[in-house]
Amino acid sequence: MSVDLPSKDERTAEQADAIEQAAMLIINARNEAAALLARAGMQPPDSGWWGSPCGVTLPPPPQDHRCGCRNYTGDGGPCRTRYADATGPDTGTGSGWPTARCGHLPSEHVET
Repeated sequence: MSVDLPSKDERTAEQADAIEQAAMLIINARNEAAALLARAGMQPPDSGWWGSPCGVTLPPPPQDHRCGCRNYTGDGGPCRTRYADATGPDTGTGSGWPTARCGHLPSEHVET
């Protein structure tokens, strides 16, 4: 089943809220399914629909790179996940890459 959603610019406030609520239902169901498998002693696969990675393409530089967030964490608002940002500046401190906060909405973490 395919659903044609209005673009972000064309959504009413009610539609935008419904999309975010629906995305949270999907994210929570994925988390619950992964926890169920873990309780049964199984490791969920890393790929497929088990995670909720961010799908946002960030502005350059570099060209056409995706947000590095691998899984949504939050309560329906902007994602709070921090990740190592390999596109950030090398600070020369030897502490590795700087970190960035995702900050994208739940609907931007649901690709399926």
